[in-house]
Amino acid sequence: MTITEILYNEELTSSEKLVQLKDLVASIRDSYGNSDVELEESELNTTYGFVNFSALAPDSKVEILRNEALRIKHTALECVKHNTAVVLSKKVEELIATNEFFTNISNKLDLGPL
Repeated sequence: MTITEILYNEELTSSEKLVQLKDLVASIRDSYGNSDVELEESELNTTYGFVNFSALAPDSKVEILRNEALRIKHTALECVKHNTAVVLSKKVEELIATNEFFTNISNKLDLGPL
């Protein structure tokens, strides 16, 4: 399955989507060559203030990743449009492998009993 197919699969729970995405992104990072690099996790501006991506509920993470996937698709298509020497699949691979949200899918913030 592709990232988009996983994100929009209605038969999977959000937690199941995150597990599948984690494995897929790990293989993409291995292929790209940066699997040993740790990317800093981003904070998101929410109605409750700035929150680390790892502190979000699985449903919220999936929604953020859907938006990131669309942004990556648009960015890659624009790169190819402006430079025909760019290989679309390689550009997508690069953008996923270096994305602070996709590379931090498995991070979980321990909130104790909350």
